[in-house]
Amino acid sequence: MTQIPSRPSNEDNLVNDKTKHAASNDSLSNDSLSNDSLSNDSLSDEDDYVADIDLGDSKKTKTSMSVIIAGIVLTILTIICLQVDDWSRDWTQNTSETDPAAKDIDMQPIATSLSTTDFAELVVVAMKDIPRWKLMDQTVDGNDRTKLDFVHSTFLMRYKDDIAVEIVKTVTGSTLYAKSQSRVGKGDLGQNPRNIKELIFNVREKLKNAKTFEKADDSNK
Repeated sequence: MTQIPSRPSNEDNLVNDKTKHAASNDSLSNDSLSNDSLSNDSLSDEDDYVADIDLGDSKKTKTSMSVIIAGIVLTILTIICLQVDDWSRDWTQNTSETDPAAKDIDMQPIATSLSTTDFAELVVVAMKDIPRWKLMDQTVDGNDRTKLDFVHSTFLMRYKDDIAVEIVKTVTGSTLYAKSQSRVGKGDLGQNPRNIKELIFNVREKLKNAKTFEKADDSNK
């Protein structure tokens, strides 16, 4: 006798549907996890790429900064070397003064027919507009002597040098002597002689102009 299979009940169908739905959800979840994994791998690759770019930029920046710093140091050293006039003197001495026996006329004292006070006023005017020079004090010792104290600041490092100018009365008028002294350093790299030369040169130029004006006034008379 053949047994006829029984038809599945509604409950069995409902269970099967739930099972299929759950399986479908599991498959979707696995696909989602797989996509998330791919996304994470992609993000990780992008992060590594960005990190490599940042590292490369950082190395380039450090290299550029090193080149700039080296260039600045080399420029400073070049300027210092160019300023040295006497390698046997400029590294070991930090003072300089006028000398009647100097070969350079701008290192010699200046003799003039002016009185000490008039000569002092001319020096003040001559140095008034010279960059990095400043008159600090002016002392008059009767008619025999006038002292002027200047401070000069170096161009690059702004070091201070003290320049003492002394104008002494003579039989024919007065004579200017000057001494420059660095405040710091064992050697001045030739700065103090340059201070003396700059002072003497500008004062001589002012004297020439004054004499020119005097000659012009005499011719008009």
